[in-house]
Amino acid sequence: MRRVDLFNTTLEVKGSDGTTHRYSIDKKSPTKVKAQDKKYRPANGLENELSLGGPRSTENVTMMRLYDREVRENETATIDETLHWLFSQDGRAAVTVVQQPIDENGHNFGEAIITNGKLIEVEGPEHDSNSEKEATVSFVCSLETNVS
Repeated sequence: MRRVDLFNTTLEVKGSDGTTHRYSIDKKSPTKVKAQDKKYRPANGLENELSLGGPRSTENVTMMRLYDREVRENETATIDETLHWLFSQDGRAAVTVVQQPIDENGHNFGEAIITNGKLIEVEGPEHDSNSEKEATVSFVCSLETNVS
């Protein structure tokens, strides 16, 4: 049985200005690829219904990570340094999301799921002076249907 914490997920943002940054992700919604379901009844309608399938689409994914000044493994810059840049790239930047399964020792295990798309939303940390919750940044990405 696999656990949901046994993945290394990275988000690479390729800005419209030519700048590229890569971030480690702490939480990611599932990648969902679905197809339209076209049914057809041959002959007089009494035959078995056929499923013809249809075009595929990929739902948007939401990712979160801690808002911090620490550069982690696989990162090129901190969120603190690049948050304003990320806001300017919303709706323009190309993204690559890599979700690599790992084993209990942190070593790569199996094939990574790699998807490409666009950055369509960046949400900075909220402010609540009475809270002990962690400050996080979230990213919403519109993905293409060609998952590799």
